Amino acid sequence: MEPEYNILKFAGSSLGHSHSELTKKRMSEARRVNSAGRKTVSIEVLDLETGIQTVYSSIGEASRALGVFKGTISNYFPASSFA
Repeated sequence: MEPEYNILKFAGSSLGHSHSELTKKRMSEARRVNSAGRKTVSIEVLDLETGIQTVYSSIGEASRALGVFKGTISNYFPASSFA
């Protein structure tokens, strides 16, 4: 007998589970709706050793270029900067 709920074999693991096509479509649409209204924040980085200033179009771009997590960069700005 297969369980109706708790269908995953191991607690906290989705190993072996796949979402239906309808669920994948809904998740994709939800991501588009959520990201559509986000404010873009430019990040200016000044290298104190060389004096070179670089402007990145987003926190994500800056994090990739600098090799740090986005959260590390976000911690240096007040929350109101991203509202």
